[in-house]
Amino acid sequence: MISKMALVAWGLSASLFASNGLRKLSSDVLGAMADVALASPLVDGEDGPRVTMAYEVAIAWLEGANDARAIGDGHASYCWGQINLPHGAHTREGWSGPELVSDPHKCASVVVRILRMSMEKGPADCPLCLYARGRVSDEARRLSRTRVGLAHELLETIPAISAP
Repeated sequence: MISKMALVAWGLSASLFASNGLRKLSSDVLGAMADVALASPLVDGEDGPRVTMAYEVAIAWLEGANDARAIGDGHASYCWGQINLPHGAHTREGWSGPELVSDPHKCASVVVRILRMSMEKGPADCPLCLYARGRVSDEARRLSRTRVGLAHELLETIPAISAP
């Protein structure tokens, strides 16, 4: 089983790779991502947390440019995961957009919950369509391919880090 410290180190390397060295994820965001990946991996097996972390890192770069405090879409999408909460909406957990921005653990929890739902309920050929656009569309398919492609590239390129 991978340790939190090893997963955070892997995520740091992955965030630098994803951004071409431009912007690493902060240690508090990486720690929150690792906590959620270890507690609620997207896939079963020993590598489940690393796979989950790869998806989180891909989302963080492609949605929020590795900026934990990102707010986009006309002040409707929040945190590094760009969780869409228009008109003061709250997450299923009851959290507001500003709460997601200020608490990386809340952001990571919502991101992984939505990733899981998208992978389970979306079409097999577009696992992140629902995450990307809330529906299947040509644009959602393009966004899904990009995010899944980056997650797979991270898994193939960045070797797993073993705990000492």
